[in-house]
Amino acid sequence: YAQEFRNQKYIQDETAGIIIDDVNYHIKTPFIRGDGITLLRGSTNEYGNMLQFVPDWDALQTEPLWIEPQVITVNELSSNFDAYEAELVTLENVTFEGADGSVVFENGMVYNIMDENGVVIPFRTSFYDVDYIGTVIPTEPVHITGLPNARAEGNYITARDRADIVPAGEDPGGETYAVTFNMTLENAEGFDPDTVNFFITGDYIGWAEPGTQPDKQLMTQIEGTWMWTITLELAASTYEYKYFQNPGWEGGEWDGGANRQVSVSGPMIVDDIWGDEPGSQRLLCQRYPPLRSHRLYSNLVF
Repeated sequence: YAQEFRNQKYIQDETAGIIIDDVNYHIKTPFIRGDGITLLRGSTNEYGNMLQFVPDWDALQTEPLWIEPQVITVNELSSNFDAYEAELVTLENVTFEGADGSVVFENGMVYNIMDENGVVIPFRTSFYDVDYIGTVIPTEPVHITGLPNARAEGNYITARDRADIVPAGEDPGGETYAVTFNMTLENAEGFDPDTVNFFITGDYIGWAEPGTQPDKQLMTQIEGTWMWTITLELAASTYEYKYFQNPGWEGGEWDGGANRQVSVSGPMIVDDIWGDEPGSQRLLCQRYPPLRSHRLYSNLVF
């Protein structure tokens, strides 16, 4: 997670997480959620009961890496906060105390959340310019994904955006399948792979604007090719989707028209060609045994 305020960034590797507090704006390289970050230089200190990293030099991007949130209980977080500080976690089946259908989120406010056993931890709107400020606080149980953060007056959890607060009753549940989307720029012109990012979006995430959920949208170029790829975990269903260049709605494959469509009933690969509208596109879908590989990275990631 990154915000303009104090050029702050939350980063995490396989061992822990930490906040970067870059009040002097030494880091000039632009980062979005999911980017790898490396060659950090600086010092650590504690401010407001929270360990922070203060850089004194710029940092570099590495390939995108995605962090899966740890599912923990409210009791685990409240009783062992330091073990989870600045790491991405999910609290399941929690309820906002005092929510009545009219109270809205405001910046810099604290709202207690309680689990099914009555254990409470404060939720604080610590991040500026997040999209849930001004929206009605849910009255029903929710799952909250967020970043544990501390201030002198206490320990909190904060959601990164509205998508981090999910109604518990809307969990899809059931089995999901690895679906790999490959998109090639065959016969396309005018693209510079060093400056263009490609995204996929669709009804699998409620047609979220391209770039707003990079862990479920940002595609990675396959080295030495003009192909970009992303693997998503999808439940059996039929989905509509479309590719975009760079964040926002302006860079779609075509203006208006039909969306692409895929029916998922098991693990599969979808091969698409940029700009081939439905009806003319060459599409290959095939089931395959899911192959999994694991790599360890020393880089810190959002």
